Amino acid sequence: VGEFEVAITGGIWVAIRVVVGDTSENGLTYAFIAVRSCIDHNTPYLLTNSSEAEAIHAFERKRVVCGHSEMVEEVVEYCRRQRLNEDQVLHGLKPLDHVQESLPGELSA
Repeated sequence: VGEFEVAITGGIWVAIRVVVGDTSENGLTYAFIAVRSCIDHNTPYLLTNSSEAEAIHAFERKRVVCGHSEMVEEVVEYCRRQRLNEDQVLHGLKPLDHVQESLPGELSA
């Protein structure tokens, strides 16, 4: 599972965050390829479990459609009901300056 959160800048789609639902070496490889394919090679990425990545995606889509973010308490309650790792989901929903795990140059090829 991989997700690109994108924004339109100057008429082109620009990835602003990559969330990968795999914490194994395969997930890291996917993140490496995804970040390298972005215009900005410093695009932040986050490796999570697949169910947590789906939850991050769902909450982000809801934020875009409804125009507001969920309260932390709502996200925590959802994660507990679904038995998800709430730390991973909350980390994925934080503002971008808190998401970056490491720079793409720190990834091994």
